[in-house]
Amino acid sequence: MKNIINSLVLTCLILMFSCGQNNKKAKENYSTTDLIWLKFSKALEVKDYNYLIENSMDTIQCVDCFPKIKSSSEFYEAKFIFGNNENIKKIMHLESLSDKKFSTFVQDNLFRVNYIIENKTFLADKGYNLIFTFKKTKEGYLFFGMIVT
Repeated sequence: MKNIINSLVLTCLILMFSCGQNNKKAKENYSTTDLIWLKFSKALEVKDYNYLIENSMDTIQCVDCFPKIKSSSEFYEAKFIFGNNENIKKIMHLESLSDKKFSTFVQDNLFRVNYIIENKTFLADKGYNLIFTFKKTKEGYLFFGMIVT
């Protein structure tokens, strides 16, 4: 129940701050976090293992990626996720990210990338949010995980 409430609060915050943003930004209008995400999402699409590992936390969150694994944890070693193309597809959740509109939201030491995915078979014909999170470290922002709300 607590996870559901947290997810709803997070979704509301992201939607509140991303409303009105023009997601079709000209290259010169990309924020620093947009550029970090664009480079990381490209690495996901081409499955650039070295880049993904170097730019991720050692342990990353992947909610509902592996329902068959008997674990109460949503956290997995980055090498487990990025060392297998099928696992990368689960983290991406979509075939491609580069052709989708997104918004970024910075709060404290985190930034989140939000995709609003329309899906007529999910959540009473409304769709869902696909959210990627990065955490600020001494080395810069590192990928922290993905959730679906």
